[in-house]
Amino acid sequence: MAAVKVLEVLRRAARAILLTITASYFLIDLIFFSVVRPLRRRIMALSWMRRSREWVGKLNRYASLVLLLVPWLILEPIKPRVSSCSPTSTISLPHC
Repeated sequence: MAAVKVLEVLRRAARAILLTITASYFLIDLIFFSVVRPLRRRIMALSWMRRSREWVGKLNRYASLVLLLVPWLILEPIKPRVSSCSPTSTISLPHC
């Protein structure tokens, strides 16, 4: 009987924690987008950004996929190196 009560308390605690995490996530998301939205409008108002957006919009799906894959392929191999440096609080990569 006591084990059932303990499980019920744990379930309620887990639900409360999950609800708190979810509400915090949505609140942070709301704050982030309210800050980023005006910045995005200013950046997109720049003429070179409009031209590049039109250019990307004219590309076929495979060419636009390459535009996303190239930076990912360049940056992805760096992640393990950076993650090994971050706990040591070193800035320069060669000395990690």
